[in-house]
Amino acid sequence: MINTISDQQSATILIAGAGQLGSRYLQGLAYCQNTLDIYVQDISKQSLQIAKQRWEDACQTTLSVSGVSNYPSYHNQITFVSSFDKLPKEIDIAIVATNADVRPQVVKQITAKCDVQFWILEKILAQSVTALDDIYILTRNSTCAWVNIPRRMMTWHQQIREKLQSDIPLNITGSGSLWGMACNGIHYLDLVSWWTDEKLKGIDASKLDSKWIESKREGFFEVTGEISAVYSGGTRLVLESSLEGSPFKINVEGHNSVWEIDESKGIAFGSDGIILNGKNEMQSTMTSKLVDDILAGKNCDLPKLSDSVEIHRVLLCSLLEHWNRVHDSNIKTLPIT
Repeated sequence: MINTISDQQSATILIAGAGQLGSRYLQGLAYCQNTLDIYVQDISKQSLQIAKQRWEDACQTTLSVSGVSNYPSYHNQITFVSSFDKLPKEIDIAIVATNADVRPQVVKQITAKCDVQFWILEKILAQSVTALDDIYILTRNSTCAWVNIPRRMMTWHQQIREKLQSDIPLNITGSGSLWGMACNGIHYLDLVSWWTDEKLKGIDASKLDSKWIESKREGFFEVTGEISAVYSGGTRLVLESSLEGSPFKINVEGHNSVWEIDESKGIAFGSDGIILNGKNEMQSTMTSKLVDDILAGKNCDLPKLSDSVEIHRVLLCSLLEHWNRVHDSNIKTLPIT
């Protein structure tokens, strides 16, 4: 049973990393039903300034036509800081939205300064197996830690999962052009594990292309080609990324039906004629429910850190092996985020 924060006047929230994703978390906090004491940390003054503007915009949209706020955001306290020195000792929820290369270091800095009850960690969790273990060890004395792989939270994906329950084991293919497989593949590896209640056992990366591609974020890389994942109950997942072609789609074959899922259009077609319409929800719209549920002691649908570390471990090991083979190297840290 998760402890609640209901006896407090306000809950203390930290967002570490105020970039594109961190600022979207911040926007979502404006819609929380709890009164919050928010700290936003980033070493970049520009990122803090953008986050501040997005916070002000979000607070403005919570005002009703009559000019009265429907949310407690009007009473929230918010502090923007460039270091961890000014953080309070007690933090209810720490959201770590930094790049993967610095996430273990940031978690270490937070735990050295603060006692954190709950963690929400962005993916990719880390760039090495050692760093994965470091994050797990650093957070294990907290009440709970989750990884923000959010399709489990989304109503549309919950409806799809319900339709697939009687068809397990599944054969699944996800394919499209330049969809960021190294960075985003973890979403689908986790999605299939959740669909089937199976554990990821292994990944074959031998069909990946030999050339890694510089990603949009400087210093990080992506890869095209194919990986094949095997799960404990016999489910198989193939992920393909090509240089050219169609947008990403998922095809699912079960015992009794076949499904095509097009996330970009928000539609899932079943071979039995059933059509499920929905959407992938944005972080700015999901954060308020996520935070309010955690503070109220309700169940959090995100994968627990302990489970996600194991999926990350299998993925990182397979990608590192491929990187070292094609680069004739022996690195332990993979430059993805």
